[in-house]
Amino acid sequence: MKKLILLILLFVFTSIFLFSLPGKNQISLAESPPFGWLDIAEPNQIFGWAYDLDIGSSPISVKIYLDEAPSVENFHTEGGVTKTALADNYRSDLCSYLGSCNHGFNWAPPADLDAGYHIIRAFALSNNNPQLSGSPKYLLNNKPISGINLNVKTINSDPQNPYVRFFSHPSYDYAPTIMHDGNIYRMWWCSNENLVPGDFISYATSTNGLDWQDHGQVLGHEGWFTCDPSVIKINNLFYLYTTEADVYDPANINNIYLYISSDGTNWTKQNNGQPVLSCPNPNCHCYCVGQPSVLYKDSQFIMYFTDTSQNAPACPGNAVYIAYSNDGVNWTRGNNNQPVHCHNSGETKYSPQFKKYILANVKLGILTPFLLFSDNGINWPNQNSFRLPESFDENRTYSHNCGLLGTPTGLFDGDTGIAYCGAGKHDLVDDGVWNNSTAGTWDISAVSFELSSSITPTPTPTPTPPPSFSLSPGWNQIIWLDVSGYTATSALEDIDNDCGTGTAAVIATKKKDWWEDYVKNFGGNNFSLQNNQNYLIKVSRDCTWLP
Repeated sequence: MKKLILLILLFVFTSIFLFSLPGKNQISLAESPPFGWLDIAEPNQIFGWAYDLDIGSSPISVKIYLDEAPSVENFHTEGGVTKTALADNYRSDLCSYLGSCNHGFNWAPPADLDAGYHIIRAFALSNNNPQLSGSPKYLLNNKPISGINLNVKTINSDPQNPYVRFFSHPSYDYAPTIMHDGNIYRMWWCSNENLVPGDFISYATSTNGLDWQDHGQVLGHEGWFTCDPSVIKINNLFYLYTTEADVYDPANINNIYLYISSDGTNWTKQNNGQPVLSCPNPNCHCYCVGQPSVLYKDSQFIMYFTDTSQNAPACPGNAVYIAYSNDGVNWTRGNNNQPVHCHNSGETKYSPQFKKYILANVKLGILTPFLLFSDNGINWPNQNSFRLPESFDENRTYSHNCGLLGTPTGLFDGDTGIAYCGAGKHDLVDDGVWNNSTAGTWDISAVSFELSSSITPTPTPTPTPPPSFSLSPGWNQIIWLDVSGYTATSALEDIDNDCGTGTAAVIATKKKDWWEDYVKNFGGNNFSLQNNQNYLIKVSRDCTWLP
């Protein structure tokens, strides 16, 4: 027994001795995780620091993700950037805090960054690569878009998440269309509350656009895809345009149909049950025609819609077209049947205040909601887009057909708006392809924003007052510098008003070598006065005349 105790004591003391040896033979019982801060995320710099206690003054690297989600498999968004930076910059504020100064990092994002909100994440590349404090952080590139400043308003209690969410059904909720109709906000969207084959249209109302009363499914039936609604109200009737296809049709060709309702709940199919906009090529083996967005402007219906059957070279994979109608039933394709843009479909409104068309959508390959602006509704320059903030939740991405709050006729009212997008767990193998296994995570997320003009109005020039003339009895020689549009008769009338009735006698102009043209006592040969010409005016009394 004593031998056993001695052996144990010998082992303990030997271990203590070995662990206390200096230099490379020292054994650490537990490594400390690195730490640091993402201090600043601005368009011209990403700024912070990182430190690893185990290696002391030696710098470590930091990995910065701009619009990327590092922990989600297969996640990559178009325009996303990653950057590895060495945290070795001198920072005086770290000297006393860490006892070591050279642990700062600084990186300038790409100069062509989209306007709007970007998410920055920063990780220390050491010992399990922890995320730095202060990360993630929004980077706001607040450059004007098409003459408009845009400010996102937080409508959630969490300042780091400006979104609110609605309708957490066991099935999907997305593709909303929203109107402010008097004192009521109305929303229709695509859903499947009973988890049966097909898509359905649900309906909800609100008093503020944020707190909604769900009235359930109001349109659709099992075996049919009825989705992507767009609703406007004309002469107290609701016009609902929707994409429809037969679930069991192997071709799965989509067309656009019209329903009309007097209450927003009970709907009647129009056009004898036929599409109002049909697939032009039913043998395309493609999605074909759908995802309408309709507004009513200048006594005309305007529809934006997706058509994948045209194989438009300018828009591989997705193309949005425009059509016009006088009655909402009979439609004519516009823009010579060429796409107006290649982005995902979404709800389009027109702003009379800013004289812009505004589209809320999710750009292909980016999976983040955007606002796009157009002067004429036909040309949608990519640079005229503003990136709305996405959720910090890396597993939430956004679906096509975002909604945009508008008037009953589809106009954007005033300078404040709300964008509504379907959003759910990220499970995309290829950008834009949703996996039904996680469809139950899709709900409606909303974010509010304000618009203001960034164009400084051209000030109205202050006109230079015309000179006054002191007139003496008899003939006076006058030279005008600028008398465009002024006639001899007008001059005599003004003299008469300024100097008293009967003052003006004669105004004459010199032609060749003598005074030829004249107007006398408001009669005679009236003529237009010219700049920098000599004129004679004869008056009968002293006075001051202001032309």
